[in-house]
Amino acid sequence: PGDIDDEETIPRTIVHIRMQKRSARKFLTLIEGMPKDIDLKKVLKYFKKAYSCSGTIVNNEETDEKVIQLTGDNRREVAKFLKEEYIVPEDCIRGPWALIK
Repeated sequence: PGDIDDEETIPRTIVHIRMQKRSARKFLTLIEGMPKDIDLKKVLKYFKKAYSCSGTIVNNEETDEKVIQLTGDNRREVAKFLKEEYIVPEDCIRGPWALIK
């Protein structure tokens, strides 16, 4: 065990940020694949307060993974927050690339 690169030992999870249409003019922002060590309740509380929206944490039955749902189109803000707070590296965020830059 000589040289161990710290970047390789950190598990890199891919976070998907999607928008789902709910009705004619209503949307949901879905955030999937958050790292396991992140407290999703605290992140959700921040999103709800910062973006003046409602939200919840649901369980994706296909992947048995927790998903954050926010009302409205908050993809740009969520991607910016995850990147600026160093929760997820920029290259691990998947979504509409034009919105993330």
